[in-house]
Amino acid sequence: KHIQHFVNGTKVVDVTLGSPEWNDALAKSKFKTSKLFASKEAGHIGLQDHGGKIYFRNVKLRDLTTK
Repeated sequence: KHIQHFVNGTKVVDVTLGSPEWNDALAKSKFKTSKLFASKEAGHIGLQDHGGKIYFRNVKLRDLTTK
């Protein structure tokens, strides 16, 4: 439930799902009426754009449950 998001090596998000910080941000977002948004602990990964052309390159996913 802990999310960290990095852009070009810089951490831009560090939040825990369900925390007061998360709930406040979600209440102010465009997803506030989506009951299922970030409600599952496992599932698919979604990459999104904001209406323009977008390209993804060098997307890397690591399983952090095994060390």
